[in-house]
Amino acid sequence: MKSALATVFVFLTLLTPAVRAAEVSGHLKSLNQYQQGSFLNQEDVRFSAESIRLDLHSSGQRAVPALELSVEQFLLYQHPQQSIKLPDRDNNRIVDLAWDFRSGQIVSGQTQLDRLNLQWQWDDKSVTVGRQAVGFGRISLFSPLDVIAPFAPTAIDTEVRPGIDALRIQYFFDIVGELGTTLVFGDSVDKGSVLASLVLNQGEKDWLIIGGYLRDRLMLGAGLAGQIGGLGLTAEWASYQSSNTGSLQGDVHEDFTLFGIELEYRLPIDLAVQLQYLYNGAGSKSPSGYPRIAESAPYQEGMSYLYGRHYLLSGLTSNLTPLIDLSTLVIINLKDHSWLFRPVVVLSLANNAELDIFWDVLTGEGTHEEMGLPVPGSEFGSGGESGGFFLKFYF
Repeated sequence: MKSALATVFVFLTLLTPAVRAAEVSGHLKSLNQYQQGSFLNQEDVRFSAESIRLDLHSSGQRAVPALELSVEQFLLYQHPQQSIKLPDRDNNRIVDLAWDFRSGQIVSGQTQLDRLNLQWQWDDKSVTVGRQAVGFGRISLFSPLDVIAPFAPTAIDTEVRPGIDALRIQYFFDIVGELGTTLVFGDSVDKGSVLASLVLNQGEKDWLIIGGYLRDRLMLGAGLAGQIGGLGLTAEWASYQSSNTGSLQGDVHEDFTLFGIELEYRLPIDLAVQLQYLYNGAGSKSPSGYPRIAESAPYQEGMSYLYGRHYLLSGLTSNLTPLIDLSTLVIINLKDHSWLFRPVVVLSLANNAELDIFWDVLTGEGTHEEMGLPVPGSEFGSGGESGGFFLKFYF
């Protein structure tokens, strides 16, 4: 606690001129959800997650770097008690700047500093140090190259990427591309990452090459995004060589690959269609291996949020009226034939307010018992359906 507060104090003391000239924005969000009981948890779960976030941004001036500072307050109501945990903020962070209170109680909360960084910019160079957002990859449904802090494909709120503690150096060569180095700090040496990335823009094609060490794994990946007529095409591939196999919470496979290819097209009837095939080499070939995958390092670290190997993902978005949008998400496990279907109605309440209403429909073979132990029959067939509403207000 003392070291964390000292870090914040040093940053703000050095940046008093930048803080005075900063702009403040933020949001209020309320996620309210009902979860039907499943095989492992027979009770229905109800929860309400409220958050308020303040973002402070200042532009760099001469010798004064640009400053980014974000504070978020999170409150959670849950019933029954201890059915949902507070967010885990430990990954990719060397300094603990999140404080929980009443953890595990019916009403609990968390205060966290999600951004705290300085950025120096020159004509063709940029250096950013501190807690910041870093994202790679181009595929929107689930990107194999978004390796640092990706969102789950089923995440409801994907607007703000979690901050990580990093040093990032970028060199831009005109409009042709970008060469970058990213050093990510963890609470131990083996949880840190060192990555080099290269982005090249050629005509209507974007190339991305990334390689280095991701939390004690050697990795190499590449991606291509472009257009063929009105059809958007994106392909990404990432391979890993692990040194953390054998333990319960380690990697299941010594070598594994993630590959995705996504097609995107907007029809004349104002309907945007996304379709992706995903090969998840960090997953299991059969449902009997899903519990082991759920405990493995790639799943716990967010490298993969899915248990199986072969998937088809689809997203549709349609503008029904100027104030109402309809979108859907479909995830199909091609091996065990289970799937998730989520329709979402988006209501624009005002220029700075929005309400999302959603429901998750799950289909597949359920969990059964063998020798007194639960054995999943499919990925999505064992869970209970859920739904709710998500209210957002921006200022």
